[in-house]
Amino acid sequence: MASIVKALEARSGSAGSEDAEVIGEIERLDQALREGFERLEAEPDLAKCREMAKEIGPYIGALDSAFERANATWSDGERPLLERHRDFMMGQLIGSFLALAGWELATPARSGE
Repeated sequence: MASIVKALEARSGSAGSEDAEVIGEIERLDQALREGFERLEAEPDLAKCREMAKEIGPYIGALDSAFERANATWSDGERPLLERHRDFMMGQLIGSFLALAGWELATPARSGE
């Protein structure tokens, strides 16, 4: 997360307040997710953990949307840098979230199996 924010901050001098707004939003969402993940880790009751996850999960989508908005301000040549970092980070974030909530992604059984 820090590397993406640093890249955005380095570039924001030339782009103006739109980048500053999205950087602030990304930092706020990152903090909310960190705090939420800490709460999930500390909760021993799986049912309570899953209820908390319903409140925390939307922050992941909001963070992804903020990265999309940030990426839209970059030139075509610059976009792949942020896209690669975003894809990797969001994958890690979603995987951690699912693990903390005790959810697994499984392939549904085919009929006849």
